[in-house]
Amino acid sequence: MIKIGLIGTGNWGKNYIHTIKNISDTELCWTATRNYKDVLNLCDAVIIATPSETHYQIVKDCLNSNKDVLVEKPFTKNSKEALELVNLANEKNKILMVGHLFLYHSGIKKLKELIDDKYFGDIWEIHSKRLSMNNGIDALWEMSPHDFYIHKYFFNIEFNHTKTRIYGSSYHRYIMLEYPEHDRFGRIKSSIELCTLYPKKIRQIAIIGNEKTALFDDTQIDKLKIYNYNNEEESIFLENRDPLENQCQHFLNCITNRTNPISGGIEGYENIKIIEKLCL
Repeated sequence: MIKIGLIGTGNWGKNYIHTIKNISDTELCWTATRNYKDVLNLCDAVIIATPSETHYQIVKDCLNSNKDVLVEKPFTKNSKEALELVNLANEKNKILMVGHLFLYHSGIKKLKELIDDKYFGDIWEIHSKRLSMNNGIDALWEMSPHDFYIHKYFFNIEFNHTKTRIYGSSYHRYIMLEYPEHDRFGRIKSSIELCTLYPKKIRQIAIIGNEKTALFDDTQIDKLKIYNYNNEEESIFLENRDPLENQCQHFLNCITNRTNPISGGIEGYENIKIIEKLCL
């Protein structure tokens, strides 16, 4: 039985509470918003679902108390803090995992499989839209981590050119990326639109190849559809399992087997480095 402590009981923290209670061989032994140091000795591992500006100190406290840690994105507010935590986790021989949720989504995993199989042919473009009402906070830090780690997961190549447009304020950003020529994928161009003051929730990724096109829409029942250039449409069957449950199960497996997470601290650090690059 793995005993889990949860720090942060807001909207996303409540999702963790519901999810952990449904996973076998796991006990949610306490939740906290403050005074978490008083109960750290009662658990084996900690999940942190607090505002990102608090992550650095809380993660540091948990690692120094020899706890394995899963922390929500964005990992930290800067790469210097992120790298310090990665090194601390290595020094303590502790699991440090960042909540890159869509890496555990069956639709994203299926797209990765199709990309690797050259199902779309040469990929010309990838377009992401991540819009919702989220109090107008900085869209780059709040939303872009998802798209950057998804793109890295798909292609495992770094972009070499970017342009960023800011509309009105930091709440609405449009990012254009260009990747170097790749012998498997061709030359890919990418656009990412982010907004935290949009009246409707939109979560879409379109992949455009020279043979077929895909649309992933996380707000729909049929989340992944494939289109060819004869206007024929195909829905792809996906495993019906909550990505948060998959993410939590992966964390628990890493704790049990002492293996590195697919979204470990180093991946969180690299994600933060990309955001900083666009802030220059």
